Amino acid sequence: MSYSNRRYEGRLVLIPHAQSAFATLHVGIQPVDSIKSVLEGAETKQLYQVEEIGSSFTSGDIYNLPFLFHKEGEPWHEANSYLLSLIENKTLSNRPTDDLRRRASKLLDYLIYCESEGLNWLDFSGRRPVLRPTYKYFAHLINHSGRSSAVVNQYTGVVFDFYRFVCANWHDIDLQRVDTVKEVKFLIKNAYGAARVITAEKRSQTKSTV
Repeated sequence: MSYSNRRYEGRLVLIPHAQSAFATLHVGIQPVDSIKSVLEGAETKQLYQVEEIGSSFTSGDIYNLPFLFHKEGEPWHEANSYLLSLIENKTLSNRPTDDLRRRASKLLDYLIYCESEGLNWLDFSGRRPVLRPTYKYFAHLINHSGRSSAVVNQYTGVVFDFYRFVCANWHDIDLQRVDTVKEVKFLIKNAYGAARVITAEKRSQTKSTV
């Protein structure tokens, strides 16, 4: 099933039913409580599937899972891996994909921008921030997208969170070249005068909503 936004047609696809999304496959050796499985195109048929811990029947299945593609038709592996990671460690009874679909559409908007501008989304070699893809995209959102400050911040927030995942799991990118992040602290007092300090991140690619 394709995403309803025409701009994303063929680029963001919803998988209606991903069965046993986080099960593991074993080759040759049959683990306890595993079931025989078949991997299409594999040379061996000695495959055994072990369901994730705690799952039974269809409890490990994911519904309406977003899946992203490059313009050439190749899956965007890093983004799809990121989206799966967001629900992998959630409880089996709490795996809605609404947030995944919203994040997927924002990531695809970023990828389409990079493609249209001839930018490599992995290239952060530019000496100045304005020469790097995320900073160019931020400027585009501010000057040409017509989106509010709050929405712009949502888009850049998803993109930055994605790069945080990519840096940790896929590519050797300096996250500080993706966006400049500072740690800020807030002192908050309750009605009884008790105070506590809250630490948060402040990214440079945000607009004031005040």
